[in-house]
Amino acid sequence: MSAGARRTKGRAGLVLYFSLALLFLVFESFHSPIPDTLRQIAADTVTPILNLVNEPIKATQDGIERLVGVSKISDQNTQLKKENEKLAHWEQAALQLLRENERLLAILKGSGKEVPTIATGRVVGVGGGAFENSVIVNVGKGNNVQRNWPVVNDLGLVGRIITVGQLSSRVLLLTDLNSRVPVRISRSGTLGILEGRNSNVMALNFLPAEADVRVGDRIITSGHGSMFPPDLPVGYVTAVSDLVIEVAPEAYLDRIDYIRVLACRFTQPEDLMPPQSNDEGERP
Repeated sequence: MSAGARRTKGRAGLVLYFSLALLFLVFESFHSPIPDTLRQIAADTVTPILNLVNEPIKATQDGIERLVGVSKISDQNTQLKKENEKLAHWEQAALQLLRENERLLAILKGSGKEVPTIATGRVVGVGGGAFENSVIVNVGKGNNVQRNWPVVNDLGLVGRIITVGQLSSRVLLLTDLNSRVPVRISRSGTLGILEGRNSNVMALNFLPAEADVRVGDRIITSGHGSMFPPDLPVGYVTAVSDLVIEVAPEAYLDRIDYIRVLACRFTQPEDLMPPQSNDEGERP
């Protein structure tokens, strides 16, 4: 087709388009239903084609959404793994607490028999004077409390009963100069005697020459000497030197509140009593 023929055909098409547009304007001005009918016919004709063209587009969009969903699922899985790790950590912590609780429950057991609590009381005063570490508790003979029975609180060993009245008793604290407690080092099992010094720390003595003692070692009752049940928490090593091994009490002896008296029916051995003229632990 020559260039002139193409130009002629183009002008004819343009004239046709303008004519149709003018015709539609006339129809619209007279509110003729013909334009709406033609539009609906055109829409009905084009809709199947649009549906056909839209299928691959929709499939592509669905694929993208699935990929996004997979990505979200992956993120959620990662988050769940982190939460599972946290739960595993807390599970281990719970198991550790359970084991500690079992050990604490075993504290009151000695020689295969449970050591019962004979009385639960409260500290109501401080006994003695400036050179004595003792407290007064509001349980006594009326509560079946007896002399030399161990006294504990929720943290560990506090001391032992040294005098008993009808309504109250005096407790010799671990830190008193007259206090002697057979103990062992929890880590190594080494035996020794814990002696009070009338201060906020005690001295660990009578250890074997080869004893391995470290700062932080836990000290518990050994059960030897038939004075205290075994495995009661007593304290922890705070200083180690050639002169002295210092042990701080596990219980806060300067602010004791509630206590328990254990019905430990032992007779105190003579070799654990400090050398003194008066009856051990008692003062006029």
